Amino acid sequence: MERSLAEVFCEINDLCKTNTLLIDGQKVTLELFIGGDMKLLSVWLGLNKANADYACILCKIHKDWRHDMTMPDDFYDTGTMCRTIEELKDGKKTAPTCKQMEPLKDIQEQRQEQATKTTGKKGKKVKKGKKGKNTEREKTFGRVRKPFVHVPLDHVIFDELHLMLRITDVLTSNIISDAMEADSRKGPSKKPLEGERLQVLVRLINECGIPFSIWEKKNADGSGSGCYDWTSLMGSDKKKLLTLLPDKLSGVQALHEE
Repeated sequence: MERSLAEVFCEINDLCKTNTLLIDGQKVTLELFIGGDMKLLSVWLGLNKANADYACILCKIHKDWRHDMTMPDDFYDTGTMCRTIEELKDGKKTAPTCKQMEPLKDIQEQRQEQATKTTGKKGKKVKKGKKGKNTEREKTFGRVRKPFVHVPLDHVIFDELHLMLRITDVLTSNIISDAMEADSRKGPSKKPLEGERLQVLVRLINECGIPFSIWEKKNADGSGSGCYDWTSLMGSDKKKLLTLLPDKLSGVQALHEE
């Protein structure tokens, strides 16, 4: 990509510098944006893959801390916690300040203590290199090369639709698996699809106005494979499911007996 699109990237970066384009003798002011999925944006901006320790395009949050919701809304958007295109271009190691990292360190220590109490094993720690430093820190928080395009990071548009679709796919799979596992613990059934909790779950989804069913996949000889599939939902149905299903689930005792 770097070689085959070199001229294209060069023209884009020139436009980023001037923010103007000459059309029929008149200067037109430009405001450039880039958009795409996580993989494309990471490649264009010179960042590591999506499952790396520091994969976020906009900030320097470690993947073990991403799900923590106790921080202020602007915690990762200010100071040295946020990324800048200048930092990615120059390769500077602008690390978050000690004061900024203190809340995150406290959270990690608490989780490690909790994991030790519940499992008897030490909690997961951030991987470190030979010199005791975080290996990703040595790569400037996930930066692996110079960015191909120099568009400011606040002009990067994420593919929210496919993010939502993938997240809801995982949530749907998890809730179906949980219902089937709960039915299997409650007692052996002739057919897993006849489990009480799974049938309740399907009924609640249908009550949301969404046609939904679960079935067992067949082998080539027509016998049951032991693997299951379910109705693939469109984006509008997924949004409806996220809006309506949680309230319905909270009011059903059969799904919360354990």
